[in-house]
Formats: sequence, C-alpha cells, structure tokens
Amino acid sequence: MSKCSFLQALSQLAPGETVRVEFYAGSRSEELPRRIRIGDNSFWLDEILERKRELKAEETNWREIFICRVEGFLTKLERNPSGQWVVELIK
Repeated sequence: MSKCSFLQALSQLAPGETVRVEFYAGSRSEELPRRIRIGDNSFWLDEILERKRELKAEETNWREIFICRVEGFLTKLERNPSGQWVVELIK
C-alpha cells in the first residue's frame, strides 16, 4: 500500500475509530506522542501546542489530550478512559 496523506488517512477512519500512537520519553520521563499510525501509514507530529487532562462528570478516569500539528493541520489527539487513542482535525 502506498503512503497517503494525513487527510486521506483520516477520511478513511470511522467516527471514534482508534489509532496507534508512538511515544518518546524525554530526560524528565515525560512521555510525549511523536507519531500517529493509521492503518499502514505513519505520520510524525510537527509540534505539540498544548497538553491537558480532562475528567468528565460521568467518568472516573482522566482523558489525556494533545493539541498538535500533523502535516501542518491542527489536530486533537485524545486518549480515552480505556487507554485507546482517537484523532480528529480541529476546524
């Protein structure tokens, strides 16, 4: 399969479908996402703009959220309470 663009790969995902995320642990032992894998394609994060944690009223586990750029597109990367990752474009 040939490499497709980030937008093409996202368009092939069903709403809420999970993706794989690869991490880098820096010298301070903070794990930061570095690459998103969608199917057979992988996409490097250009930069991480924001990192936050959310706890919704009906949940007991925190959601970890990264706002980042991937291939120049503003993107939200979210780890849900079950530990799976979901990616979406920010409009």
